[in-house]
Amino acid sequence: MIVESVRWAATWAGVLVLLSVVVFPLAYRLLPGLPGRGVAFCPPLGLLVVSYLSWLAASVHLVPFGAPSLWGAVAVVAALSVLSEVQTRGAAIGWLRHNGRVALWFLLVFAAAFVLFAWVRGFRPEVRATEKPMEIGFLASTMRAVWMPPTDQWFAGGTINYYYFGYVQAAAMAHLAGVNAGIAFNLTNIMLFAMAFTAACGIAYDLLARGRRERGARSRSPLLPSLVGGLLLVVAGNAFALLRLLQDPATTIGQYFYEGVGWNSTRVIKDVFGPTNIFPQITEFPAFSFILGDNHPHVLALPTVLLTVAVAFGWWWKPLGGWRDGVPRLALTALVIGVLYPLNAWDVPTFGLLVVLAMLLRRPALWQRTLGAVAGVAAGAYLLFLPFHRGYISPLGGSYGGEPAAIAPLTAVPILGKLIRTIGLVVWPHTELGQFLVVFVLPFVVCGCLVGRGIAGRGVPLSPQARQRLLVAGVVVALLAIMTRTPMLFPTGLLVGGAIVALVRPVTRPNRAAVASPWAVWTGTDRAATALVLLGAALPVSCEFVYLRDAFDNRLNTMFKLDFQSWALLMIAGAYGVLTLLSTVQRAATAWQPDLRRFRLAATGAAVAVFVAFAVAYPLLTAYARTGHWGQTGEFGGPPEGWQGLDGYAYAIASNPDEYAALRWLEANAGTNDAIVEGVGNSYGETGGWFDDHYSALSGVPTVLGWYYHEVQWRGGDDRVRQITLPERRNDVSRLYTTTNMTEARALLQKYGVRWVIVGNAEKLMYGDCQAISQCDAKPAPGLAKFRQMLVPMYDAGGVTIYRVPPDGG
Repeated sequence: MIVESVRWAATWAGVLVLLSVVVFPLAYRLLPGLPGRGVAFCPPLGLLVVSYLSWLAASVHLVPFGAPSLWGAVAVVAALSVLSEVQTRGAAIGWLRHNGRVALWFLLVFAAAFVLFAWVRGFRPEVRATEKPMEIGFLASTMRAVWMPPTDQWFAGGTINYYYFGYVQAAAMAHLAGVNAGIAFNLTNIMLFAMAFTAACGIAYDLLARGRRERGARSRSPLLPSLVGGLLLVVAGNAFALLRLLQDPATTIGQYFYEGVGWNSTRVIKDVFGPTNIFPQITEFPAFSFILGDNHPHVLALPTVLLTVAVAFGWWWKPLGGWRDGVPRLALTALVIGVLYPLNAWDVPTFGLLVVLAMLLRRPALWQRTLGAVAGVAAGAYLLFLPFHRGYISPLGGSYGGEPAAIAPLTAVPILGKLIRTIGLVVWPHTELGQFLVVFVLPFVVCGCLVGRGIAGRGVPLSPQARQRLLVAGVVVALLAIMTRTPMLFPTGLLVGGAIVALVRPVTRPNRAAVASPWAVWTGTDRAATALVLLGAALPVSCEFVYLRDAFDNRLNTMFKLDFQSWALLMIAGAYGVLTLLSTVQRAATAWQPDLRRFRLAATGAAVAVFVAFAVAYPLLTAYARTGHWGQTGEFGGPPEGWQGLDGYAYAIASNPDEYAALRWLEANAGTNDAIVEGVGNSYGETGGWFDDHYSALSGVPTVLGWYYHEVQWRGGDDRVRQITLPERRNDVSRLYTTTNMTEARALLQKYGVRWVIVGNAEKLMYGDCQAISQCDAKPAPGLAKFRQMLVPMYDAGGVTIYRVPPDGG
C-alpha cells in the first residue's frame, strides 16, 4: 500500500506540475502587476483552464468528458501559451531566466506541502462520515459522466443541482492521473492544501516584494518570510484549542478529534432559540477543513479564491493598458471570476467585488474606459459558464414557510415575496462577545499589526471634519451594539475604525525629505492590504443581522461561508501586517538607546511567541488527534493502525469485503445511462460500518433516491420537487421493496428507468423482517423474495444480490 500510494501521489503531483508549466505564459499575461508573475498560482490556474475546456466541450455535446478530451485540452493550453510567447517575444521565458529561483522556491513549497499533507492524510484516508459520502458521490458521478452536467447520484434522471465544478476539476485530475474515485478523493484534498498554502505564500511574497520596492528597501528576499502567509491562512487555528490546552492540558491532548478541540473549535458560537434549543453555528477555517478531510465546495474553491485575490492585486498594481495585452488579460479575469459561481456561489459577491473595485478605483480618471472593461469581464464571467447557469436552480428563495404571521401574506407579492423568502432577519440573541473573540482574536490581532502601524506613523493628523465623522460613527456603532445586543460590534468597530484611519492616510515614500523614520513610510500596497481588513471585518457583521434563507432557515450556512471568507481576507492582510511590523521594528531599533532597544526587542519576541502559540496549538493538537496519535491507536481507540495509505476505499475492503466486491462488480457492469435502486438511507447514517446509499455514491451509478434531506437542501428552490417529487420517490422506493405485487413492482421499476436492483444489508434491515445483519439471510422478507421470482440475479455472493431489470421492467 505504501509503494502504491507513493506512486499515485507522484503521478498526481507530476500531472499538476505539468499543467503549471504549460499555463505559466498565460499566468504571466494575467498577472503582470505581481512581482512573482503568477508562478505561485499556476497550479490552480492550469487546472482551471484545462478542466474548463473539457467541461465546456462536454456541456455542448461536442467532445465527451474523459482522459482524451482532457489531454486535448492540455494541448490547446500549450498552443495558447506558445502563441502568447510569440506575441510577447518570449517574455515569460525571459522572466524565468532572471527569476528562476522564485519559480523554484514556489515549486519546492508546493512539493513540501503536498508531501507533508499526504503523510498526514495517509493516517486517516477512509472516505466516511460527515459530508464525504455526498462528495465522493459527486466525484464518482462526474468521473462517470460522458456529457455535462453530471447525473445526481442520489436522484436518478436528474443532474447535480449543486456547485459541482470543483468535482469536475477533481475528476479531471483523476482521469489524467489514472486513479479511481477513492484514491482521487484523498489526493484532491492533499492537492487543495498544497495549492492553497502555496497561493497564500505567493500573495504574501507579492505584497512584501511590492511593498519593499515602494519603500526603496534593499533588504533580503521576501521568499522565506512569505511562508507566514501560508502558515497563517492555511495552518493556523482559532483560539479555542490554546484556551482548552491551558485549562486542562492532559484531557485536551488525550481527546479524539470529534470529542475534543478538533471538532468543537468550529462550534464555538451558539445561537439560543429557547431554553432547550441551543444550536451551534459553524465557524470553519481552513486548518479544520483540511484536517477533517471533506472536499466541500468552499474548500474546493479556496485555491481559486486566492487566485482571485491575486488578480485583484494585479489590477491594482497594473491597471488596464493597451487592448493588445488587455484583451487576453480581461478574458482570463472573466474566467477566474466566472468559475467562482459553479465552484462556490457564495464567493462571487465578495471576491468578484474585490476585483471590480481594484479595476475601478485604481484610475478614476479613466472611469469610462475601465467601466467598459468591467462590464466586459462581468458579461464574460456569466457567458463562459452559461451551460451551468441554464441548468442550475438556486436553493434560496423556496417556499419553506416559517415567516411571521404579520408578513406571511406578503410572500404572494411577486418581487417582495421573493425577497422575503430569500433574506431572513436574525431576531434571536446575537453572538456573545467571548464566543466571537475565541473565533476571531487571532485574525484581528494580526490585522491590528497592519492597522496599528498605519496609525502610529501617520504624520498628517486627521482634519477636524474627519475626526468629527469618526466620532459620530463610533457613537452610532456603540449605540447599535447596545440597542441590538450585538457586542461583537465593539471589537469589529474598533478594527474597522482604525482601518479607515490607516486607509485614508496619505501615501508617503522614503524619498521624501519629510520622512525621518521607517514608521513614517506608508505605501499604496499598505493601503491595498488595509482595504482587505475592511472587507474581511465587515463580513461577520452581516451575519448578526441578516442571513440567506435555505432549508435550514437560520444563519448556519451564511455564517459558515462568510466567516470562512473573512478568515482568508484577514489572514492575507494580517500576514503582511505582521511581517512589515517586525521589519519596521527591526529598522527602527537601530536608533534606540541600547537598554531600551533590548527591552523592546524582548517585548517583541514575547509577542511573537504568544502569537505562534495561538497559531500552532490547533493544527498540532488536532492532527495528533485526527491521525489516531500518529497511527498509535484507532480514531476512537482500539489497536494501532499505522500509516494506511491513500485509498479511501481501503477500510471497506477490510470491514465490508462482500459489499465491496458487489460494488466493484456494479461499477464494472453498469452502463453509462443505467440507474439503480437501493434503500433510501438517512443523511450521515451507516449500516454495518458503511454509509447509507454507498452503492450509488461510490460507483456514480444513480439511484432513485439517496440521502433524502440532502436532496431537500439541494433542490429547495424548486417547490414542486421538494414538496411532491422527493416524498413520492421515497414512498415509491419503500413500496418497491415491500410489496409482494409483482405487477406493481414492475410499474415502479419502469417509472424510474431502473436497470439494477440492489438487495444488500441496508435493504434487508430497512425493508425486511430482520433486526440485525446476522439474521437477514435465514428467511428473506416476502417483499425482497419476490425479486428472485421476477428478475435475474446477475450478482449473488456474500449476502448481496444485484438483479438485472430487462427493458420491459421484468
